Amino acid sequence: MPTDVGHRPSNLALVAGQFQYSNRSYWRTPIAAFFTLIFPTSFLVVICAIAGNEVIDDRSGVRVAQFLTPVFAVFGVCMASFVSLALGVAYSRQAGVLKRLRTTPLPPWAHLAGRLLTAVFVSLVAVVLVTGIGVVFYDVDIIWRTLPAVLLTLIVGITCFAALGLAVVSIAPTPGATQALANGGLILLAFISDVFVVNLPNWLDSVGWVFPLKHFVNAVADGFNPFLAGNGLYWDHIAVMVAWGVIGAAVALRFFRWEPPPAHVSRRDRRAIAQDEADEAAAGSVELSPATGTASPSVASMVVGQTTFATTKLLRDPMAVFFSIVFPILLLVFFSAIYGTEVIWNGLPLPQYLAAAFSVYGVCVMAYVNFAGSVAEDRSRGVLKR
Repeated sequence: MPTDVGHRPSNLALVAGQFQYSNRSYWRTPIAAFFTLIFPTSFLVVICAIAGNEVIDDRSGVRVAQFLTPVFAVFGVCMASFVSLALGVAYSRQAGVLKRLRTTPLPPWAHLAGRLLTAVFVSLVAVVLVTGIGVVFYDVDIIWRTLPAVLLTLIVGITCFAALGLAVVSIAPTPGATQALANGGLILLAFISDVFVVNLPNWLDSVGWVFPLKHFVNAVADGFNPFLAGNGLYWDHIAVMVAWGVIGAAVALRFFRWEPPPAHVSRRDRRAIAQDEADEAAAGSVELSPATGTASPSVASMVVGQTTFATTKLLRDPMAVFFSIVFPILLLVFFSAIYGTEVIWNGLPLPQYLAAAFSVYGVCVMAYVNFAGSVAEDRSRGVLKR
């Protein structure tokens, strides 16, 4: 009897299925949703609470939040399309998901397309959330004549940063390195791209214009500016984002790997392995004597050993090193370069004050964030139980 053969799903159905899978996976990761949605929203609320939401033009009633809202909406977009996308692909590759997909009828490109659609969807959710809070609570006005241009700019920006996210995951060997490059790179760019700090020195302002984030922020922010004429379409900003998107896509096409890179073994470890193998080979031809009891190591030696192990593990974590050591130093240099050696309190120069403040910040990140994360990871892997 003839048998019915199931039809192969269309490409559209395959992409839709991967989008549903990727979208569910994203919303089941609270930390991703926090940094994409809650983080930029919190910045908007906190800055408006500190700096105030004063009316800056009595005739139109425009308030400070009119200019802050699009900035943090763009920051949320970049967290979704750049950081979250890169991390999602990196963890899938590390877990062998991408490798296994290549042995299934599902085309690998459909999986990536689903993740890209998730990045677009979450980015638009971030825009709607931040803008909605601005409209409802801070009297932000939507400039309808510039809305089409703002939407086009958002699509170009999302595409640009998604391509750059895939470029990062292409050159970063591990999820930890991907997280350090993506998160660290975006936050550092935000400081020179009119997100966290404005009125930069001329040289630092010029550096910011080289990268796409500043163009993205200013293009969308100008679309919310009621004092500017025109349709809100700024081709110079769009051209820079397109150029960076092409660069990111080229890097991703050239260097993207579907399989995790082989584990790196240092020269010292290779020598130790070779020595162990030689010892085992020699022991095979020697008559072994009965084992004799050995003294248990002292408490001090065990603590020293575990401290050495934990320190080595920490220093091999790019994310931990960046946010606890590199990031505070960069902030110290950054703010000192902007504000100089201005005296702020009882004759205390600003760099000296910042050195103490950022040292405390680094210690807190190490003791609170990194320590808790390390213990939680060991518990999840069963190390504490064993």
